[in-house]
Amino acid sequence: MGNAMSDLKADLFTLKLGINIIGGKLSNRSFEPCVIGLIEAIRRQHKKVNIIIISPIYAKNHENTKGLSQLTLIEIREILKQVVANYNKLGDEHIYYVDGRAILGEQDRKHMTDEVHPNQKGQYVMAKNFIDKVINKYLF
Repeated sequence: MGNAMSDLKADLFTLKLGINIIGGKLSNRSFEPCVIGLIEAIRRQHKKVNIIIISPIYAKNHENTKGLSQLTLIEIREILKQVVANYNKLGDEHIYYVDGRAILGEQDRKHMTDEVHPNQKGQYVMAKNFIDKVINKYLF
């Protein structure tokens, strides 16, 4: 995916990462290298384009519960935050972390049909928060 994205013309990349590994096989040893590989593939052609890493939105049943991946959402968020911090320490000033709970958080549970997936109103809440907290902040 990173190679395909690298071939695109873009002003901004947003990568919402982590939620779907809960039911998968990536572990705390394999998730981080996969994220770094994705970023590196994009960076081959887009050295200065902003990349926004967005962690999972709030999902009550997975916040502290380990899925097949053996990672909780709390741990996934921390890994993503640390990856971005490491890139920043190495001089990449064009990569940012956004906690997905700022897009749809615990306060928005009433807009989630199954404590994981947003309903129609939840989609509008997510869109508004995405525009406010990502697009307006990092693109304009």
